[in-house]
Amino acid sequence: MGSVKVFGQLLVLCLAFFVSARGEATGILFKDPDGRYTSELRFRMQSLLAFSLPDQSAAPADIVGQIRRLRLRFNGQVASPELRYGLQLSFSRQDMDWDVSNFPNVLRDAWARWVPGPNFELQFGLFKLPGNRQRVVSSGDMQFIDRSLVNRTFNLDRDFGIQTNFMGSVGGTPWSWKTAISAGEGRGVFNTDTGLAYTSRVEWLPFGAFTDGGDYFEGDLEGEPLPKLSVGIGASFNERTRRSQGQLGRALSSPRSFWASYGDAVFKWRGLSLYGEYMRRDLDNPMVTATEFVPSGQGWVVQGGYFFVPQWEVVTRYTQIRTSAATSMVMPDQLQFTTGVNYYLAGHRVKLQGDITWSEDNLAGATSSRWIGRMQLEMGI
Repeated sequence: MGSVKVFGQLLVLCLAFFVSARGEATGILFKDPDGRYTSELRFRMQSLLAFSLPDQSAAPADIVGQIRRLRLRFNGQVASPELRYGLQLSFSRQDMDWDVSNFPNVLRDAWARWVPGPNFELQFGLFKLPGNRQRVVSSGDMQFIDRSLVNRTFNLDRDFGIQTNFMGSVGGTPWSWKTAISAGEGRGVFNTDTGLAYTSRVEWLPFGAFTDGGDYFEGDLEGEPLPKLSVGIGASFNERTRRSQGQLGRALSSPRSFWASYGDAVFKWRGLSLYGEYMRRDLDNPMVTATEFVPSGQGWVVQGGYFFVPQWEVVTRYTQIRTSAATSMVMPDQLQFTTGVNYYLAGHRVKLQGDITWSEDNLAGATSSRWIGRMQLEMGI
């Protein structure tokens, strides 16, 4: 009888796999006969072709063809819908941050979450901090091939710690407040010191909730019939971090403490999407040595997109970074204009993207510029 029971359980799992693979667009679902234990499997990959052409040059200076991201993700529940988990693994060299960490940093997310009700969540493990919106949005849900330079320079990224999320509404207007206490050193660090990172973010949605959580994926794929707006502000203090960007960057020979602050807003209506973000990083002494420093200063980005026909979206973005006076000799001011076209075969899960960027750097009065062209295929479930 024992073997019959095991066979029956395996049959149920196989049926769940088959039905989910054909009936669910968001992944492949495994579950036990009672539905108390579940696991949703998803994968995605990004194939990128890009070139960089210095201004006033006749030949490309750099051509890149690579599998940019290749990831497996598992999400589900254990014993109860109140106890959930998430696990994400990365397999491409760039996605493992090999050049910075000097080892294959496969693990991206590993967290457990307790959800006792609709208005509170408690999360523990390795996860994205509640920083700027564009960093929290998945790289698979972007309307551009990559996040902005502002995000790349000043974002918080992933860290190990504990996070709370309070959600509610006032007069029918949704709001949320997220806080986190984390190690401050990012993923892949084996130990930390007594310095921790403290992060908090508040969001307000004055026109009500977006369709299907549309405030956390780019582009108005849902075609919001009514105007929707979400505004977020937040800050983080990282005490005695040993990496140049807190949770990211190369190791510092001497630890630094700094503040990061940010504000962002997203608007969607009838195929139109607008997004703006401001970020800054402040500290007293960003220069560690003559060549070793913490990127400090401020930056802002404005971007928008519009679906002129179903599945086809045109996008444009303006980005600017102004460095602090203390780092102006080693870190350039940067300016970028980007325009592109997206074709969504199956929403963000399967899409083809192409864009062209004009980029300008100004380091200590010396200006250089270049053109960047990119094409990317995103495919996943």
